[in-house]
Amino acid sequence: MSQELPKFTKPPVIETVLGVEFEPLSNFQIPHFGLFLLEIKEQYKRFQELPPIASQIEKFEGDSVEIASFQLGFRPEVRCLFLDEKQEWRIQLQNNKFLSNWTKSASKYPSYTETLKRFKTFWNKFNLFLEKNNLGKPQIRQCEITYLNHIEESVDFENLGEVFPHWTRSKKVSEFLPSPEAMAMNVIYRIPDNRGRLHVAMQPVIRHSDLKKIMQVSLLARILPKSSASKDVLEAMNIGHEWVVRGFTDFTSEKMHKIWERR
Repeated sequence: MSQELPKFTKPPVIETVLGVEFEPLSNFQIPHFGLFLLEIKEQYKRFQELPPIASQIEKFEGDSVEIASFQLGFRPEVRCLFLDEKQEWRIQLQNNKFLSNWTKSASKYPSYTETLKRFKTFWNKFNLFLEKNNLGKPQIRQCEITYLNHIEESVDFENLGEVFPHWTRSKKVSEFLPSPEAMAMNVIYRIPDNRGRLHVAMQPVIRHSDLKKIMQVSLLARILPKSSASKDVLEAMNIGHEWVVRGFTDFTSEKMHKIWERR
């Protein structure tokens, strides 16, 4: 699309994730996590061990939605989380995934350009690390972009239609049921030319930090790149970003856009 993407001065985004999934690296072992930490220790000084994220590659067969979801049986079955001092920027690394996260803190919400630059910088470092240690070149299967939102300010949870106008019933069209008090849903959109899918998930949650009731909305775009070349990875990322941003804008109301200061 040629039109400029919608932008918000005060978006409700609390986390973004940009990353890639690739074919498992057969020679990548536990010690390599520590060796890679040495390569990025100026920016990422802390780390945690976590269980691996299951593989979920978008598949297209006929007109049916078929999503491959399975746990790969490779070793090591571990995910390492690298964190900066403020725990604002993070890298998640496992045998078949590389993810770059931004998590909201006191700092200003970074632009997509900034988060993409951060991803590219450390993805390139990881590729150089693999080359230096004869660990192979990643064969990318899928690119991923996730935006996690917490919607809270000026939201009346007895009238969700003011937030999600296309996905709630108003009293005017309901013969018996009132407006919903809460709502949870998962919606999947196919991206043209079978390039991938946009997954939108909404659910009410209690935020642990302040025990406040909020609506959590996540948008995840999984895009199949044309190849593992940098230009094709970048093109896939940009497609995913566009679908996340335009999808969020379509899902939410003009009233909320004013609160988030759309420009």
